[in-house]
Amino acid sequence: MKKRKTEQNHDLLYRYGAAIALALFTVFNCIFTRNFVSVTTFWNLLVQSTTILMLAMGMTLVIATGGIDISVGSTMALSAIVLALCVSKGHIAAGVILAVLLAAAGGLFAGTLVARFRILPMVATLSLQYMLRGIAKVVVDGYRISCMNDAFTGFARIRIGGVVPIQVLIIVLTVAVMYIVVNRMSFGAKLEAYGNNPAAARISGINTMALCTFCFVLCSIFASFAGILETARVTSCDPATMGYQLETDAIAAVVVGGTPVTGGKPNILGTFCGAVLLQMVTIMVNMHNITYSYSLMIKTVIIVAAVYLHRRGHR
Repeated sequence: MKKRKTEQNHDLLYRYGAAIALALFTVFNCIFTRNFVSVTTFWNLLVQSTTILMLAMGMTLVIATGGIDISVGSTMALSAIVLALCVSKGHIAAGVILAVLLAAAGGLFAGTLVARFRILPMVATLSLQYMLRGIAKVVVDGYRISCMNDAFTGFARIRIGGVVPIQVLIIVLTVAVMYIVVNRMSFGAKLEAYGNNPAAARISGINTMALCTFCFVLCSIFASFAGILETARVTSCDPATMGYQLETDAIAAVVVGGTPVTGGKPNILGTFCGAVLLQMVTIMVNMHNITYSYSLMIKTVIIVAAVYLHRRGHR
């Protein structure tokens, strides 16, 4: 009985650990980080978390199936390049639509390889990662593309009521919609069932092939959203650096947020807390004028702790 209670406590810590850690880091920074307690820092934290959060939202769905998608950084890059090329010619709407459609096609490709041909998610998305990054570089000959279109870049500078950055509104809406879809609709129940036991889900009548493929498509679409928002914010796009290695931060946010890495119930609010927590670590290190490498070490400790709690809670 005592052992079972301990395991339940570990499971609770894993599910809500990101929120607890975020609260603790916030208190720490309020006390020890100079100029942390300010409206500007708060808005910057959320704005800079937007890209990772978008990637992590889609990654949450894929990881909940028991898979992984390491191509999101390259998907983000190709979407951003296509968008920047269209915007530079004044075709903003066409650029956004084309970027999303290309990303969805990439997700459909990866999802089909995983669901229909039973190729390991890591292998399928690794091949897609190389292919999309290569295409992004070839399209612009490896050069950075400027995106100086006031109608487009001005979007990233919008403040609701003159105070709240538009990215914060996007975050709130994204998290709210994803939470409802996962926790209040049949899609979430099917996703959890598939993540826990694909064979049982298939026997119960769930179209597991379509479900798995759809999750990869959504993951890629979220990656395109991240590319669109990041391009609008920085007003340019480099095919070599846009989205580079951001898949690792996205995966970390999901794992820290409490979604089981082996598949199961997705934790949307946990992913949000995980993304903000990881970005807070980066900001904390910068504000203390410490080498960026230390932020990687801190993030590693957080990730290892999250995985440890998950294993302890599911023994």
